[in-house]
Amino acid sequence: MEAILSRCIFVATYCPLSQLFLMQSLKELTQIINKESKTTTYKFALLRSVIESIHKYNHYCKHDSEHIRLPMGLLVMFWIKYYYPILAYKKHIPQINGNNRPLVFRNHLSPVISYYDRSLGFSEFYKHLQQGNIPCDIQDDVLELIKKINDTIVKNPMHYIGSAVDKQGEIFVYQKDKNYKRLKASELTLENIINACGSYTIPRSYYDAFMLLGSYINGENALLFQWIDFSFRQGVENDISRSEIYQVLQTEDEFARDTREIKDIFTNIHQQEAIKCVWSDKIITDDMHIDHIIPYSLWGNNDFWNLMPSKQKYNSKKSDKIPSTSLLKQRKDTIISYWQQVLDIAPERFKTEAIVALCGNTQPNNDNLLEICFDSLTDKCEFLIEQQGHESWEL
Repeated sequence: MEAILSRCIFVATYCPLSQLFLMQSLKELTQIINKESKTTTYKFALLRSVIESIHKYNHYCKHDSEHIRLPMGLLVMFWIKYYYPILAYKKHIPQINGNNRPLVFRNHLSPVISYYDRSLGFSEFYKHLQQGNIPCDIQDDVLELIKKINDTIVKNPMHYIGSAVDKQGEIFVYQKDKNYKRLKASELTLENIINACGSYTIPRSYYDAFMLLGSYINGENALLFQWIDFSFRQGVENDISRSEIYQVLQTEDEFARDTREIKDIFTNIHQQEAIKCVWSDKIITDDMHIDHIIPYSLWGNNDFWNLMPSKQKYNSKKSDKIPSTSLLKQRKDTIISYWQQVLDIAPERFKTEAIVALCGNTQPNNDNLLEICFDSLTDKCEFLIEQQGHESWEL
């Protein structure tokens, strides 16, 4: 964290007013992370989920002169993603002082874990949620889980965070949406959850800090490793190692690397017509690979819009690099053409995933959906290159 502050002091030299606000916010975040009492991991989960929301779903942000408003539903979904593997793990991983005290939403999450334990676990649950196919047997439990986690976030970390800087309850301000009570068990989809759980605001200076340096705050020197350290210290008697806790908290789902469904689609298209590499425009013969436009290692996203046919040679060359803005513009027609073909074959899945991941508050129609998606994709790649420092890729 000291390295972060040093970098901000350097930046502040060139833009004194705005960057001094940024530096002050980072100082406050340092105190919040390091000095406030750690009775649970909720504070880590809140900050981690806010950072991920801003970096991955910035298109949902609403801006005014002093605050940024974001949907609570994103935080709820990230919390389920974080805590599901913790409670599903074979050994107890303490999350609250007192070792054996349960999370307040444990009784709500446990039935969901038990239901999906007979199949693929979290990966299948999340896939059902993406596609709006939560089984009837578990719909009520999932709905109650969403409500309980939403309530827990508001009444616990949002309410108490900021005490170390005399801003308790002021940094995160929740606003309950009038539609929240209308969320029905039979209508559980990511889009509905995001739209129905209300919203919260943070000061613009905190948003700027999270946007610019959130990947550092959320990295090895802060939240994730403090979370691991907390759980390890509470669970020493359980004979659980830091490495085991680390593996659980990574929340990377191997199912997300499974590209067989989209490969089947492109293989079927290939049987009807020549199919070209999305990057090189060369005809693919027997060397078709499926490439993540935004690398899986950076986002963990396996949505159909993010998966493109590529020749093995160019997929290997691209690796974990981000396609440059100029390359995306060169390949725009090809990308949109493939999107259109996939949309024709799997319209519900493509639309659901694209609206949540790329469109946000924009309400696209059939005529402008793919254009809006492409503009958002370009913005995300530019952000990863220009703001996050990831390596760009050109042919």
